[in-house]
Amino acid sequence: MPDLFLSYARADSRDFVARLSSALEERGQDTWVDLDDIPAASVWSDDLRSGIASSDSFCFVISPASVVSEHCRTELAYAVGLGKRLLPVLHLPAPDLEVPEAVAARNWIPQTGRFDDDFDTALATLLTAIGTDLDWVREHTRWGLRAQEWERRGEDHSLLARGSDLDQAEAFVSGRGGKEPPPTELQGRYVLASRRAATRRQRQLVTGVSVALVVAVVLGVLALLQRNTAVEQRHEADRQRHQAETERAAATSRALAANAFLNLPTDPELSLLLGLEAAKASPTVEAENALRAAVLQSHVRAQFRHRAAVDSAAYSPDGTMVVTTSEDDSAALWDAASGDRVAILEGHTQGVQKALWSADGSRVVTIAPDFTARVYDGSTGTPVSVITDTDDNRLSDVAISADGSVVITAGFVHNQVHFWSASDGSLLGTIPRSVVDAMALSPDNSLLLLAVQGDGVELWSTSDATLVASYPEDAQSYFTTAAFSADGSQFVTAGGDGFATVRALDGTFLMSARHDAAVNAAVFSPEGAKLATASDDGTAKVTDVGSGDTVTTFTGHTGPVATVSFSPAGDLVATGGADNVVRLWRASNGAEAAALLGHGAPVNEIAFSPDGSGVLSASDDSTARIWSAAGSAAAFPPSSTAPLPDAQPQAFSPGGRYAVVSIEPAELGSPSTVETLDVVSGQARSQFTLGDGESLVPVLSSDGSLTVTGAFDSTTKVRSTAGGSVVELAFPGTAYDAAFDGTGQRVLVVGQSGRAAIYDTTTGVLLTELAGHDGSREVLGATFSSDGSRVGTASVDGTVRVWDADTGEQLLELEAFQAPHSQYEQYATVAFSPDGHELATAAGYEVDAQLWDVSTGEHIATLEGLKNGDLRDLAFSDDGRFIVTAPYGAPVRLWDGHSGRLLAAVTDAGVPAAAASFTDQGQIALIETPAETPSLAVLDCSVCGDLAALVHLARTRVTRQLTATEKATYLSGD
Repeated sequence: MPDLFLSYARADSRDFVARLSSALEERGQDTWVDLDDIPAASVWSDDLRSGIASSDSFCFVISPASVVSEHCRTELAYAVGLGKRLLPVLHLPAPDLEVPEAVAARNWIPQTGRFDDDFDTALATLLTAIGTDLDWVREHTRWGLRAQEWERRGEDHSLLARGSDLDQAEAFVSGRGGKEPPPTELQGRYVLASRRAATRRQRQLVTGVSVALVVAVVLGVLALLQRNTAVEQRHEADRQRHQAETERAAATSRALAANAFLNLPTDPELSLLLGLEAAKASPTVEAENALRAAVLQSHVRAQFRHRAAVDSAAYSPDGTMVVTTSEDDSAALWDAASGDRVAILEGHTQGVQKALWSADGSRVVTIAPDFTARVYDGSTGTPVSVITDTDDNRLSDVAISADGSVVITAGFVHNQVHFWSASDGSLLGTIPRSVVDAMALSPDNSLLLLAVQGDGVELWSTSDATLVASYPEDAQSYFTTAAFSADGSQFVTAGGDGFATVRALDGTFLMSARHDAAVNAAVFSPEGAKLATASDDGTAKVTDVGSGDTVTTFTGHTGPVATVSFSPAGDLVATGGADNVVRLWRASNGAEAAALLGHGAPVNEIAFSPDGSGVLSASDDSTARIWSAAGSAAAFPPSSTAPLPDAQPQAFSPGGRYAVVSIEPAELGSPSTVETLDVVSGQARSQFTLGDGESLVPVLSSDGSLTVTGAFDSTTKVRSTAGGSVVELAFPGTAYDAAFDGTGQRVLVVGQSGRAAIYDTTTGVLLTELAGHDGSREVLGATFSSDGSRVGTASVDGTVRVWDADTGEQLLELEAFQAPHSQYEQYATVAFSPDGHELATAAGYEVDAQLWDVSTGEHIATLEGLKNGDLRDLAFSDDGRFIVTAPYGAPVRLWDGHSGRLLAAVTDAGVPAAAASFTDQGQIALIETPAETPSLAVLDCSVCGDLAALVHLARTRVTRQLTATEKATYLSGD
């Protein structure tokens, strides 16, 4: 099969593509290009489709002619439909607006300039991209061709996968681990159909075995002399039947797990339900992996279901209850914790548009296009009053006083703004204003803000219904929202003309946030210093109210953004809209904190719970949902946190029981102190003072009793952490890293000039010298295997080496790194898995970490997506099932220790960590180093348990059961 399909326009790129194809062929790449790959008299379109389908990757050559070429766009669309990996190559600049979206959304080769500017360098980048995850891409092509042929021939059962072939197909569908391109829907259907066919065959086998058993019993009755044979046959039949049932259950489990993975990108809760079904069928590794991934990605904590679209949802002021309104003509009260319905708010005869709580939580008011607003008891949902406005049934907005005694309504056309008694529905007063799009009460209830369609913005006194101020210059074609800040000192109005205007209470213009389309929502941060806006242009923004400057723009949604909300702490912003996704962002920098997946239709409204722990959303999919605002970090709640005074550098002992830190002195010129800490309690266990010019080499023995120091004069010492004995090592040059064996009797030291050596920690005697690294480069990483028989070293010469700890013989050499870009990027780490079978490697100047087989040197997996230039630490869990990485400036992440698949972000990207480890209790220990005070944090890992623990956790997270359609799709044995 070809490695690469080249799509280009002959009008301006034929010579370039001929050169590119030739260069690729010279480097062993098989390219498919229509310079010579379409046979004479062939059907042109059929050959192109075949070429694209059989190629592992699809290269789109960008030029002014190709971006407008119908042939090129057709080829691109076909490749996208097949889920092919896309590699855009820039030959000639083309207008941005004409570049197809699928091409524009990906990184181009080269990232700056044209390919011809530095052809050889750009070619090397392209070859690297082609070779990335090559086995995965080829598997994707293989199963894509199989699935296409199956579909083309009318889903012929004879083309389905079976046996070990089917196991490989299921492993492909469920084993993505962040690799691109993802499995396609057609590939998923093909694997599911293959598994169902296999299940039918197994059932037929069981039936055949049962018949054989009956025959054996009959023969036993007819021939007593053959009794023993018959008994043996019966036992064998039972064994075969049990084996067949076991295999069928395991196959069902794997198939359900594969489907759980396929649904993760769109509906993690469905994945959670399928993972539970997979675990019920059989305790397979695939079931455990699927369940763990689903638990980490399913953030929904409660679900409230109506029979039609849910237009609004709001928390009660104390956060214990939720009110929802729906186009099924009903509103309802719900218990926020349990998800149970407390009451149906009855009475409306048409879809209920909006519901509000009074500030004291005593009342709820609703409006609907049936001439009425209705008031209910906020605790029980009991009707209190009906407000009937016969002038106009199209009420546009409603407000309620803080104590729940007064309701204010406004309408679109003929209606006036009316004040009503919430107790009996009687009319209290009128403001002669119509076509009011939106309104808001000030926090002290003294002012009413009106956004009047076409006429501007007005402030009215609620005490005597008099006009206080008007701002016709703020007029828009229509308004979508009006709101006061929490302290009532400023207000905002926004609407269809694409801007949100903020004024002080005295009318002073403060700022205007502008979008390229209608602004659908605008809210102040809790302290009022910032404004968040959501727009039909597909973005949300945070703007500084004082300066009018844009703080950050959120661009992750793929359609109009309908709603936006600040968290109570002001650090998070939640958005939702037409792409069905609720997204959480960092208000300070726009980084996405979480994507909350599961809604099946556009999101209409969002609100944070009063304590900030939950996010409430209302959707056209007939549900409102409460999500964990912590995202994946909810799976890693803090167990303990201890502040560390200006501590640097830092390291954990193997097993994570202790930590060692070097504490800078308060006074310049004073000596630094080295402290050893108990990780669980965070308390200092021992300490000693460094000598003049002495510094800590961040390493600690398993029992926390020994560490290593270096000095300006290149003296290296083994130091007792209790400040006792000192053993000097004859290590020439500067030591950069070290590692103790499990007993603490030997120490591996690595450093300057390619040196690595093992010493006796009690005498300082050199035991083994490890010669082989480039003598002009530094060795930066060191590790002992858990049994002490081998050591690993990592150097900026680009290699990681494994040595026999006793003889110094080199056992393995891995070309693991590239040369660093600068002297400031010199970090490297290497770690054995607990069983010694795997080796994890990473360099601070690499984008990814790697996982290797120690016995063969084969590459197992890539841990993708680490922040370039900043990886500081990496560690295996005690059982080897997990890896934790600490890249400075990026989230601490949890990975599968065997496959390298990314499981979750453990922390926020804004909290850098310099060291990470697992404790002997399965917790994750971090030394966090933000701009403020560093800290030692211990996090519980709720998803690090076995399958039984995951099942228990998953059952507490599901908010629904499989629907009848889902059961028919995934559980049917037909």
